[in-house]
Amino acid sequence: MKRWLIYLSLLISFLLTLFIGSLGFLVGTEAGLRFITAVAQQFAPGTLKIDTVKGLLLNEINFTGVSYQYEDTAVQVASFQFVWDAEALLDGKLHVKKLHIKAIEADLPKSRQEEKDSAPLELPDIDLPIQIVLDDVQIHQVTIRTAEAEPLIIDSIELRSNTKAKVWSLQHFKIKSPLFNAKLAGDVGLTTPHTVQLNLDWSAKLPEFTVVGQGELNGDMQKLILTHTVSKPLEVELESTVEDVLGAFSMDTQLIWQEVYWPLNPTVAKDYLVHSQQGRVTLSGTLDNYRFDLNAKVSGKQIPAGQWTIIAQGNQQELTIEKLRTELLKGVVKATGKVSWQPKLAAQLNLNVDEITLKDFWNEWPDELRLDGQVVAKLDGDDFQINQLDVTLPQTATKLSLKGEGVVAGEKSRFKTATLTWQNVQWPLVGNDSIVKTQTGRANLSGTLQNYRVDLETQLGSSAQIPAGHLALKGQGNLQQFIIESLHSTLLEGTVNATGQVSWEPKLAAQLNLKADKITIKDFWTDWPDNLRLNSQLKAKLDGDTFKISTLKVNIPQTAAQLSLKGEGTLADDGPRFKNATL
Repeated sequence: MKRWLIYLSLLISFLLTLFIGSLGFLVGTEAGLRFITAVAQQFAPGTLKIDTVKGLLLNEINFTGVSYQYEDTAVQVASFQFVWDAEALLDGKLHVKKLHIKAIEADLPKSRQEEKDSAPLELPDIDLPIQIVLDDVQIHQVTIRTAEAEPLIIDSIELRSNTKAKVWSLQHFKIKSPLFNAKLAGDVGLTTPHTVQLNLDWSAKLPEFTVVGQGELNGDMQKLILTHTVSKPLEVELESTVEDVLGAFSMDTQLIWQEVYWPLNPTVAKDYLVHSQQGRVTLSGTLDNYRFDLNAKVSGKQIPAGQWTIIAQGNQQELTIEKLRTELLKGVVKATGKVSWQPKLAAQLNLNVDEITLKDFWNEWPDELRLDGQVVAKLDGDDFQINQLDVTLPQTATKLSLKGEGVVAGEKSRFKTATLTWQNVQWPLVGNDSIVKTQTGRANLSGTLQNYRVDLETQLGSSAQIPAGHLALKGQGNLQQFIIESLHSTLLEGTVNATGQVSWEPKLAAQLNLKADKITIKDFWTDWPDNLRLNSQLKAKLDGDTFKISTLKVNIPQTAAQLSLKGEGTLADDGPRFKNATL
């Protein structure tokens, strides 16, 4: 029996010695490291290749020329260096002295569409059995390519950190890339409530400028407080408190600025499209029930200076504008409405304009004249409807009204039907010496800006140059020209009919065929006999500054008088000049 115990003891000693020797061979020799690497290459899914292997698993590992291919995923690493303190494991510590990786290139497959998980997000509690210390982590030249996006390029990543008492402490984290740089330091809790204390400095390189920011994040998953400042190229301050971060996610955010503008580098100094000298935005509530409040001074190249106030309430499907008010153009603009984007884009707008002036956009607008307006409109997908668009000039009797419906389609947006009516419109807009005066009028409009139709009727009032009468016009046009299909007018106790065409691109040009029947010119010539009438026919063309009268015939039916004129010439500031004419 003793002999068997001796043999068994010798066998166990031999096996233990063999195990220790094998383990020592594996972790304490370069040959052991190569053996482990060869086994990994043989049994790894896909294809794993390593050009050179140096070092000991016990303290330092060096790989070069690492490549891995599995299905549509491919990764290449130029060099990999790992240095650690194995003895620290005896003290319950994983101590990595150095981890340097150079030239990572990764090609990733197209991401799969995964069903959304409706379960609330939860952060796991990570209770590490040992302490992890990272002294020097450096990763250089990272390129990640995917099928859906442009390659992600990172120049370098630096990290120093350790874990202690269930806290991950970031002493130094820095990332540099062609478009984005960031530095991060602080503590992150690994277990509930996952406390956070982080300081962040970052910069983003955009095509025409660089944005620089600094901030702090403090709290835990029940309540996080973010304070942030964008210092370049503009100064903007952000303060935000978020509660129940992983649950209902309620927020109270405030954005404050003293001066913001766009573009940041205009071609002409201070020629901004949008400029706000001072403003504040607050956003509070949850994603399903939030409030938005804006108060700012805004101006711009096409935006008149004014103080803007917007109060709105929304959720993930729609936004209701409870109040929009701005003081601009020496008047007040107010609006309410609603915008929804689920299940499709839709909007409602109610807008009121009180006593504004258009002098900023129209130099000839009279100084004392003011404009009032009201708009009620809807958008349903691509279809829009103008239920009411009324414009009045309080100092005059002028009124205009538009109703219509159509389709929004970019440059091909069009009116299906639209009716514009007006009362007491004249030019100039105020004063007694009007050139044109209309008592009432109506115009039916349809089509796009590139192909529209007009059907117009108006009752002309008597003015200094145009007598009273009825005018009817039908035609079609685009952004370059307008074709007069028919023009009929009853005035001067007779009738006038005309057809023609006028174009303004690439230059001013026109054609006119006009016929006047049984008109009197007593309104312009008081000595004209009451019973005398005049017939006339005109055919003429205009091409830039050059005109040509092919036919101008005038006759008086009650007499044998007849006149005929043909000629051509040019237009000048002091009137037309004939090159030649035959009367």
